[in-house]
Amino acid sequence: MFKLRLSHAPIEPLEARIAPALAVLNPLADLIVGPGKTGADIDLSRLFDPLVTDNGHTIVTLQTNFDGDPNTPGVQASSPIVIELFDDIAPLSVQNFISYLTSSDPKANYTGTIFHRIFDFGATSESGRDIIQGGGFNYQTPATHIPTPFEVHNEYSEAYPNVRGTIAMAKTGLGPNTGTSEWFINTTDNTNILGGNNNGGFAVFGRVLQGLEVADGIAKLQTYNFSGSTGGTAAPLGSLNGAFTDLPLQNYNADPDSNPNTPAPLPSLDNVVRLTSLSKAAPPSGKITGVTYTVDLAVDIFDTSTQYASDLVGATITGSTLHLNYKAHAAGVVRVTVHGTDASSSSAADTFVVNLQPNLVASFAGDPFDGIVIGGDTKTANLIIGNTGGGWAVGNVNVKVYLSKVEANGVDTSGVLVEPGHDILIGDFANQSIDVAGGSTTTLVKNLQIPKQLVTTAGENYRVLVQVTPSDSVINERFSDDNVSFDSKVHVWENRFGTFTIGGFGTRTDAKLVYQEADGDVVQFSITKEGNGLLNFDGSLVDVAVVSPRPASVLTASIISGANLGGHDIDLRNIELLQYVQKVQMPQANLTGVFGAADGFGELTMANLTGPGLITIGKVPSVLGVNPTMTFKSVSDFSVESLSRIRLIRADQWIETDGTTNHITAPSIGNIAIRGNLEANIGMTTSEALGVFYVGGFFRNATLTTRADVNSVSVGGLDHANFFVGTKARPASTNDFAQIHSINSFIIAGVPGAAHSFIASNVTAAHIGSIVVRGLDPLDSPSKFGFVADAVRSYNRGGGPSFARLGDPQRLDLTGRYSLTIV
Repeated sequence: MFKLRLSHAPIEPLEARIAPALAVLNPLADLIVGPGKTGADIDLSRLFDPLVTDNGHTIVTLQTNFDGDPNTPGVQASSPIVIELFDDIAPLSVQNFISYLTSSDPKANYTGTIFHRIFDFGATSESGRDIIQGGGFNYQTPATHIPTPFEVHNEYSEAYPNVRGTIAMAKTGLGPNTGTSEWFINTTDNTNILGGNNNGGFAVFGRVLQGLEVADGIAKLQTYNFSGSTGGTAAPLGSLNGAFTDLPLQNYNADPDSNPNTPAPLPSLDNVVRLTSLSKAAPPSGKITGVTYTVDLAVDIFDTSTQYASDLVGATITGSTLHLNYKAHAAGVVRVTVHGTDASSSSAADTFVVNLQPNLVASFAGDPFDGIVIGGDTKTANLIIGNTGGGWAVGNVNVKVYLSKVEANGVDTSGVLVEPGHDILIGDFANQSIDVAGGSTTTLVKNLQIPKQLVTTAGENYRVLVQVTPSDSVINERFSDDNVSFDSKVHVWENRFGTFTIGGFGTRTDAKLVYQEADGDVVQFSITKEGNGLLNFDGSLVDVAVVSPRPASVLTASIISGANLGGHDIDLRNIELLQYVQKVQMPQANLTGVFGAADGFGELTMANLTGPGLITIGKVPSVLGVNPTMTFKSVSDFSVESLSRIRLIRADQWIETDGTTNHITAPSIGNIAIRGNLEANIGMTTSEALGVFYVGGFFRNATLTTRADVNSVSVGGLDHANFFVGTKARPASTNDFAQIHSINSFIIAGVPGAAHSFIASNVTAAHIGSIVVRGLDPLDSPSKFGFVADAVRSYNRGGGPSFARLGDPQRLDLTGRYSLTIV
């Protein structure tokens, strides 16, 4: 324990009499040391003086330009507003208020600031409004907020409610510890409205001693909206929209030209109510004399660098004044005991606490996310860690950064307090070394990463929260409930990629959306040129919508990391193209639902389609001169309906597994190339020729119909299939050919491992060039099947006959119910 005993000069002996015992009448208040404080002077004579009744509170006088007599030309000076500050009840709020009152920086001083808001909470008010608010803005155009380096810890107490005549800290709706320079005077009793259930309560830190009638007069002024809108009485004061919706003005004419459509003129300096001068007075000293004072210091709480009380606080006494000197690079709590002894040797003592501890808060230097957040985003952020306590913060801290969801109104508590399991961690930095004096800051430059995932609903709003907590015992924080801070903006999480603008949240150009699937694969979506895509996620499957692309835009999806890199493991449900896209390149993507292209596309490449599903293709704008091409891996239980000519369909296989017949319909198809089996009806409605029809396996349980020529057909086999060119059924005569069209060549090549390759199937055309048949099964058919034509240039069946230049009606190669029939 450090003990310091100092005394006055020797006191003359008193006359012999019975002296009253020395008693502590005005206990000294505990001190919470604010940022940047280096010491304090305390008048000890107040301890024993029965005439001192003001509790040592600072007195502040505010002089305004409020016109006390608006009926007389000119501004008639009104009385000042005299305020008693509650130094012992809300010490941080008082220290904060005084720092703006005494600041040497004219831009950060209350002198010249205006009452920018008077507000009615809806309660009955004789004064006209419930609060008058100031301390925020210097009046100029554009208006500017005075600098606010730190937020103040909320010192609300139910013992000191917001009754009429009190002055309290203003703050934002983002949390209880968001007060800075702004304050308000209660002109009515707002106890219930501004209590602890409203954003933690609003801390009262003083009361009006004189001039409450001036505050009442300001509260009765007419208000105007100068918050950035246009027309009427809403001419803007600057970019601070929302700050001047209830601006009180005196002696102001909003419509000097009697034209309501003309914007109101900007107010003059005499129209706004501003603080013209401010002064503070120290509490009156005590009158007690003849007392000798000594002081004892004892450590209550100390950090590892502190061994003695003198390492935290130095103390000297001059006369009846105790001088406290807060040591640099120190933090802790000291009990200070002051002893007083009078000439009769009567003594008394009082103990108070000096709390010299750090208080860490965090914020951002700038907004790291430009308003829009996309899964997989990585941004570099300057995290500012500030110390709003009086003690030195030395040691290690853990810093965590979160995205916290907020409701539409942007003020719910879930957006300002970390909720583990609910908020999304985007940065975790353990054991960060800091060395920060009270009132100072340090900056950590860190990369923040939005998780590679999709939120279930796009367009959700989030705030960025920062949580700073000590990771060892070196830092003993004074407050534990304000380690969470946030940036100044609300961000919208969009499951979107490409180039897009979100109202109120900004524009992103060529954004790539990265997300992580349940199996760990990281998927990237992008779109070149213009346009954007939106992914909707129901927790298991993803839907894709693309809007406003340019004709040359390319939509891509690919796996960029994970176990299936290079494989086919992007699971999508539905894809919708609202405008034409030149290319859809998703060779690793699987689809299980519907693919819709309102204006068609140039090329579509995907992996596996597993239905039941449908591809719909609208009419490609003729100015583009493009016919769609489709390339897939395995396709099962999927159909295609197209209003545009299809240039090419290519797949490893196209099969049916669910008992429902698949179909592919289009005005025409240029080429079909299926490596395996094809099990889908194919219908073409125009006279444009089918170039190549290639199926490496079976064309099975399906029918192709066309009103156009067919150049080349090569199938591994036909199994209960029909190939009708110019007719819709097996013809009995030439009259059954509605149109005269030809097949240039038709080859049934055989399917490896299959005993038969031509099973109960029909091929018909008015003219067929060359026919090659392998693997005929003549028995598996209840009715006639085979080839029917008006003319055949050549015919060759493996293991059977060959013919050439057939034109006369006849049946050839009769084998069971199979035949080559010339009608």
